[in-house]
Amino acid sequence: MGKSRKFKEQKPVEDIEKHYTSEALVKKLVELVPYSKTDFVVDCASGRNMVFFNNFKTDNKEFCEIDLQKDFFEFNKPVDWFITNPPFHLCWKFIDHASTLASKGFAFVLSSNSLLSLTPRRLTILRNRGFEITSIHIFNVKKWFGRYYFVVFEKNKKSIINWLEGVW
Repeated sequence: MGKSRKFKEQKPVEDIEKHYTSEALVKKLVELVPYSKTDFVVDCASGRNMVFFNNFKTDNKEFCEIDLQKDFFEFNKPVDWFITNPPFHLCWKFIDHASTLASKGFAFVLSSNSLLSLTPRRLTILRNRGFEITSIHIFNVKKWFGRYYFVVFEKNKKSIINWLEGVW
């Protein structure tokens, strides 16, 4: 008889979207956001490790985390900034909701697919709400697959990109 093979145990489906960001990377990303120490900043997908929340340089902060019964989509307080690494399959939903509550901006980690989901139609929706992409920072994380992007959206600022509306 042949040898039996041992296979690595697969992670449960619920863990697939939980890519925790290292604290070293979070510290660098948070420095790229032009929030002030007096701004109200919310980590809207904190994860159990709350790494973004714990690295905001303000005491005026809050977090949301569905696993801790604080659902971002039930959060309705006006804030200055949202900063987080949202679940990639829900990125547009996070961006859309954040753009209805933020007074200054939001900054999210996006995967390549999440970045590509920012269609001209969706960018126009954000522009009509006053938000523009003001910076995109590209980075790699060895244990994640592919390139990742830290995208900063600011209210009433000049966009770094343009697009053509319509379908050709």
